[in-house]
This record gives sequence, C-alpha cells and structure tokens, in this order.
Amino acid sequence: MKLAKKCSTYLVICLVLLACCLQETEATRRVNRGRRTLTRRYFTGLAIPGWALIVCVALAELLVGGALYFILKKVILDKEPDETGTSYTPAPTTYTPAQTHDPATTVTPPPAQVTPTPTHATAIA
Repeated sequence: MKLAKKCSTYLVICLVLLACCLQETEATRRVNRGRRTLTRRYFTGLAIPGWALIVCVALAELLVGGALYFILKKVILDKEPDETGTSYTPAPTTYTPAQTHDPATTVTPPPAQVTPTPTHATAIA
C-alpha cells in the first residue's frame, strides 16, 4: 500500500508539471443575444512564464544527469574486479636481452688504403 501511495504521489506531481508545460489554448464561443450573434474569444496562457519554464527544464536536466552519473559510477566504476574471472595476462615471451658491450676489449680496424680515382687532369699527364 505504501508503494502505491508513493507512486500515486509521483504521478500527481508529474501531471501538475505537465499541465504547467502544456501549450496555450484558445477557444471561441458564440453567444446568442437577441437577433445578433456575438463571437467571443478566450485565450489562456501558460501557468508559468516562459523563462521560468526554461529554468525548470534546465534544473531538471542537471538533476537527472547528476543522478545518472552517480548511479553509473556506483554500478560500473566502484565495482570490485573479479579475480576469478577472465583478466588480462600477458603472453609468455621468448625475449633474451642482447649481450652487453665491454669497452675494454674494443678492436680498432686498420685504416683502409684509399687510392684516388684518376681525373681528367691526371689522365692527360
């Protein structure tokens, strides 16, 4: 019974907010007065002004977004990871590190013999 009372309260609040946000209405009525007929126009505006409606919608969007953020944070981010479930384990590698270079046993190669290539001047002489 308590749940039904709570749901009905929320339903009434939503209906009141919906009634405030409905479009403006315009009606005409014919009034017979003697031999002539009068046409009267009735115009009713919104229950709240437009700027207040925009502020209410913006605040409602902020509240829904904040509530959704905290719900998803609790459900997704704050959940403890399963240790028994599938988790990432890197594949075994066959990597062997390269041999290190010992600077004491460096061998310097002998300088190469460079012979100059003949140019046009040396070929004539």
